[in-house]
Amino acid sequence: MFVDVSSSLPQDMMVVVVEFDTQPNILTALRNMDTTQNHNNFNVILMCSKYCVTSVLSQSDGYEMEFGSFTSFKHRSRWLIVMEEWKDSDFYKSSLDHITIVQHRQNVPHNPNTIQSYDRYSQYQFLTTHPLKNITPASQYLEKNLDLHQLMWRPGRQREFSKRSLNCLQWSEDDIFPNIKYALNGIHFRVGTKEWEPFVIKDSSGTGDGYKGLCVDILKVISAQLNFTYSLYFPTDNEWGRRINGEWTGLIRMLQKKEAEMVVAPIGISPEREQVMDFTFPYLFNQGVAMFRLRHLQDEKWLTLIKPLTWEVLLCIGVSLAGAAFIFHIIELINPFYLTSPNQSFCRRLEYLYGALVAHGSTNQPEAMAGRIFLSCWWIFCIILAASYSGTLVATLTVTKDKLPFDTLSEMVNQKEYTWGTFSQTLYVPLFSETDDQIFQQVWSGIVRENQTNPNILSGDADVQYDLVLNSKYVLLADSSIYDDWASRNCDIKKIKETDFSFDYSIGLQNNSAYTRQISHITLLVLESNLMDIWKRKWWRSEKCDSMTQTISTVIDIASLQSVFYFLLIGLFLAVVTLCFEMIYVSSKKIKT
Repeated sequence: MFVDVSSSLPQDMMVVVVEFDTQPNILTALRNMDTTQNHNNFNVILMCSKYCVTSVLSQSDGYEMEFGSFTSFKHRSRWLIVMEEWKDSDFYKSSLDHITIVQHRQNVPHNPNTIQSYDRYSQYQFLTTHPLKNITPASQYLEKNLDLHQLMWRPGRQREFSKRSLNCLQWSEDDIFPNIKYALNGIHFRVGTKEWEPFVIKDSSGTGDGYKGLCVDILKVISAQLNFTYSLYFPTDNEWGRRINGEWTGLIRMLQKKEAEMVVAPIGISPEREQVMDFTFPYLFNQGVAMFRLRHLQDEKWLTLIKPLTWEVLLCIGVSLAGAAFIFHIIELINPFYLTSPNQSFCRRLEYLYGALVAHGSTNQPEAMAGRIFLSCWWIFCIILAASYSGTLVATLTVTKDKLPFDTLSEMVNQKEYTWGTFSQTLYVPLFSETDDQIFQQVWSGIVRENQTNPNILSGDADVQYDLVLNSKYVLLADSSIYDDWASRNCDIKKIKETDFSFDYSIGLQNNSAYTRQISHITLLVLESNLMDIWKRKWWRSEKCDSMTQTISTVIDIASLQSVFYFLLIGLFLAVVTLCFEMIYVSSKKIKT
């Protein structure tokens, strides 16, 4: 029989009176203590007979099983038990982490038997008899120096009680419960995960628990810091977690159905998931990327020598060469400077101008001033053109870097050469399918359209997606951690410059878990200590691509060389003007004679 009298006591104290019974039932009291403390540690003082203490501790051990939930009750509750008759063998089987026995030589009141919870041990008080409003300081019941029998962990995971003498007026929480410094005291967690390189990789060496990777390293550090053990479990449906008809699948379902206490995997944070589970502080911050393989066509290698110049420039050079040869030939033919026509054909003059274009001179120089002026401008034109071509060709041969077919998602959805997709069962599906962003809507429309003929674009298998990227004109929308790993395998895998979406990876726990704060604290310490950077260098492949440090060689277009063509026209104009003066001069000389 329970009588709740908490309203008559201070708010930081919970008291439940148990009338003497051969089978006292305190599960309701334990439930009240656990749920009202908001996952904080709480202290319990138990004063009753040996039989009563044994019954209460037995029910405390079965608390989680009774209510069908995994809580931190065994770890958060600190039990101070005052009794007259005590033997350490009576409590070896208790699963509670923090128990200290005070063997009291005076008579302990048996009616009522009392359970009492406090926030601070400096407020220790024991209830005596009815009425409950009468509270007497503990110092009136206990001797100044007490012998405490404290539950201790020994090497080999053995639990035994150790006797210690302590002044009850000067004790502290650490003095009473020495196991506090051992964190979670070896509690065992069922940890859900999923194979996904380089986070969780099956270890064929046969060492450890059979798996390795970034997430396994994180789990080992957290378990060592918080002193707990774990076993790895995998979702039967091999999914990350999505909601279908109101029910969750994969790793999320394992937490929701209490099949696992923790999920350590590359699982992203989303508001929808946070409704059914807890997330710790993120251990990896990810940017979304669109990755693809840049195609290198071998049948275009022969174009290397003309690649530095655009087709417009090549066309203008050809026209300029033919036009200049024709004009040069006319100037020489009609120039009155020569008494007889020069003995050179059009082909010879075309050959001369072409030789100048490839920096090869000739001994047959024109004697007339008009021809010399025109040729000087042509030589300046050829020198500038050759210098620009040579510099760009050298850059192209030594530091080649291809231009990406598109730089943004907007450009991607507006081209027809590449298709795109993403991993199914991940947060990228609702990101693109459940959005008001027009570009994201177009991305999803393209995925749905292509999925009708190629279902692999929504495959959840990383190997399938990797094969698509390598062997077809395909863009994978995923996170930067996958790109970093794949790009180190194949230097042809590139990403676009735009990163307008991101998902952070975090450790998942059951909804309203008592361990979220502790694990978040360790995760933050891992990030601050740069351990994450060390692990990334360890698990991300370290091959470097030469192209990562290359500069881009600019192709010469017509706009870059327009000034040299202008100069050639100026030379032509000067040659024509000079020719006119020569013709006038010769004509006037003939008139005089």
